[in-house]
Amino acid sequence: MQHEKLYNLQNRKVIQTLRSAENIKVLGYIACNPQLATHNLIDLNRPRSRAYQGEPFDVVTTTAVDLFPHTPHYELFILFQR
Repeated sequence: MQHEKLYNLQNRKVIQTLRSAENIKVLGYIACNPQLATHNLIDLNRPRSRAYQGEPFDVVTTTAVDLFPHTPHYELFILFQR
């Protein structure tokens, strides 16, 4: 449980840093577990706030990539743009 809290805090700081870096206009996001990445994806797209400064990123396209054929695993690529 403690590891999950640290992981979530680190992810939040990364998302906040990306949001506040106004010079980043395009962002590629790769998720090996889309369910676990849901909070990150929402935070990248949520409206500007005190916690999430900078313009949000909008989803341009998503693509599932099958790197492990004949298994249920896939990667999800999401292209964001401001």
